[in-house]
Amino acid sequence: GEALNRLEKKQHWLHRPPYCITHGDVAHHNFLRAKNGKLYLIDFDLARLAPAWIDDLQFCNRVLPAASWSLAALENWGMLDGAPDRETFLEALLYPTDVLREWNRFAGSGKKEKEQYWPHLSLLSIGQFGERARFQKEVKRRLQA
Repeated sequence: GEALNRLEKKQHWLHRPPYCITHGDVAHHNFLRAKNGKLYLIDFDLARLAPAWIDDLQFCNRVLPAASWSLAALENWGMLDGAPDRETFLEALLYPTDVLREWNRFAGSGKKEKEQYWPHLSLLSIGQFGERARFQKEVKRRLQA
């Protein structure tokens, strides 16, 4: 609730131009490395016209577990540098888009896929709960500063 309330107050910012074509699923499984070492982004089925920072936000959500749920790590990697409004970007990080996306996928799956997918979903929803809560407290402290 709190994250949605914060974002609702900033709707004008969330939809502010300029727009570009966003990928929509910036994640490790959508990159291929060619034999020459060049990295390619693939799978544009979720591409949309949106503010550019949307892909940055999604990527931050994807890498947080690998960053030990550290806001400082995201900042050190320059992940927040492209945000036109740092405060709103941080508020958007409070919203658990990754959990909701994966539960939505799970709900639409067949029985066999659910059985295979449950360990990942359990880790994401339950196993990372404490780390996610600590991260959210860190972000809220930063927003209050």
